[in-house]
Amino acid sequence: MNYDNNNFDKNVLMILCEGIIKITNCVSDSSEITLILQIIAIISLFVISIFTNENN
Repeated sequence: MNYDNNNFDKNVLMILCEGIIKITNCVSDSSEITLILQIIAIISLFVISIFTNENN
């Protein structure tokens, strides 16, 4: 993914969301909590990418 140097907050959010997805993928227990975390992270990544595209 390309990170925008002008907007540090979005970069941090994107890295955190990717981290959540990677951590929940590593957890073998596919409980509801890990699934919910993954869904939240994916949705927030999608929203962040929409906002970054609109601002460019």
